Amino acid sequence: MCRRGGISSMAARKKNSATPSQGAPTPEGGTEQHHTGLTGAVESLEESDDLHPVLQFIVDHIKPLAAGLVVFLLVIAGYGYWEYSKEKALDEASNKLGEILVQTGGEKRIEALESFLQDVPAGMKDGVRLELATAYADAGQHEKAAAMWQAAGSGQGETIRVISAMGQAQALMDDGKNDEALPILENALAMSGESFAVPLNRMIATAAEEAGRFSRAVDALRELAESDPSRPQVFLQDKIARLEKMQQEAQTNNDS
Repeated sequence: MCRRGGISSMAARKKNSATPSQGAPTPEGGTEQHHTGLTGAVESLEESDDLHPVLQFIVDHIKPLAAGLVVFLLVIAGYGYWEYSKEKALDEASNKLGEILVQTGGEKRIEALESFLQDVPAGMKDGVRLELATAYADAGQHEKAAAMWQAAGSGQGETIRVISAMGQAQALMDDGKNDEALPILENALAMSGESFAVPLNRMIATAAEEAGRFSRAVDALRELAESDPSRPQVFLQDKIARLEKMQQEAQTNNDS
């Protein structure tokens, strides 16, 4: 008898455990619904009175935290799309610039580049400016070339600023404005130090000679000779001697 009673009790327990929980009766006569999964787990935690403070904080704020996570994911997705769009725009602009350089020349190239510069992405503007400066110079529009070289170097790092200054100065020299080119070259030399000393001193010597500032031209040539002893010293020394003679003649004429 005891054995049969034990078996019956076990069977009853199995039956009860296999039957889905319907929840406790409600005051209205129905039954309280219990959720399963994540929602049920959250509800169970919310009803618990014995939680660690950190876990209790998470439970209390789980909905705002979830909303914040959604916003964060949307921001990340939006940023990724923005980066993709920017890269795509740069690729398209690069292809367009290539088409202009291959398919046009002379005034048509200048017109195409000027129009393209108005709408090109910011990351491509300086590249277009450099191409436009070259196109202006090739067309003999030296004043525009100088202005475009200056614009290309504005707000850039030291190396780009020096290169832009050299382009601007060369455009001014080609336009016969050596006096305007000299201070630009001097500033570039002070900025770059030894990095661009050789090409800058060569340009300074040329601009100074054309501007009648023979003493400055001599100094630049001497710096060239000292910076690289392997250079043809005979040519440099001969050039220095002729400039010194021109300086003496100019001084004599001024005194008389």
